[in-house]
Amino acid sequence: MMNSQNTMTSDDVGKLVKDYLNGFPDKFKIKNTSDVDLIHDWCRANCGLEFKDWFLYRGSSRDPFVVLHIKDPKKSTLFLLTWSEMLCQA
Repeated sequence: MMNSQNTMTSDDVGKLVKDYLNGFPDKFKIKNTSDVDLIHDWCRANCGLEFKDWFLYRGSSRDPFVVLHIKDPKKSTLFLLTWSEMLCQA
């Protein structure tokens, strides 16, 4: 909802973020190593448009893992077949 000044409230932003993230049903925790750049390049070549079809959340360089979000289940399966050794156990 917009307030009387046509600006978004924090609740509006929170709902938009939640809706956006819910559009990516497949999430993969990946070991945060130098190979993450290779995975990013692979996703650019194989998973469609970044931030529309997939995105990689890197967080801090000190985080032990990054999270890849993929929208298309077929591309998720292809990712799993290609990069399974890089995944962290849940």
